[in-house]
Amino acid sequence: MTSPIARFPVERDEASARFFDATRDGRFLLRRAGDGTYFGPGVRSDPRDPAAPLVWSEASGRGKLVAWIVGRARPDDSGSQAVVSLGGLIALDEGPWILAPLECDDLTELRAGTRVAATYPMPTRGEVLPVFITT
Repeated sequence: MTSPIARFPVERDEASARFFDATRDGRFLLRRAGDGTYFGPGVRSDPRDPAAPLVWSEASGRGKLVAWIVGRARPDDSGSQAVVSLGGLIALDEGPWILAPLECDDLTELRAGTRVAATYPMPTRGEVLPVFITT
């Protein structure tokens, strides 16, 4: 299994508190406009109408892999390289695309369109950051 990228502590602020409260409960939230359009959790205002309010809305936490990046360690004396991080660009089922940590057992199985789902590993400190796994 690879180590997901971005296993760094994140800190909440007033705008992100509801998102992190939900991830601690194993739920994924997105922001939604009045017409039903979803935006990523980091979007704070509707780019089409910044005065229109966005509300937090329950989302599936599922999507498709669009692209991924693999971070590798320097080769050791034997020439082997360990995978040290993995991240994905994910098209969520609700529409927004997000960058997120990704885990998988076999990198050769990753393909554009691979189905992924959010998991919520409990950190030893900081907030719960969703990590996507292949399904």
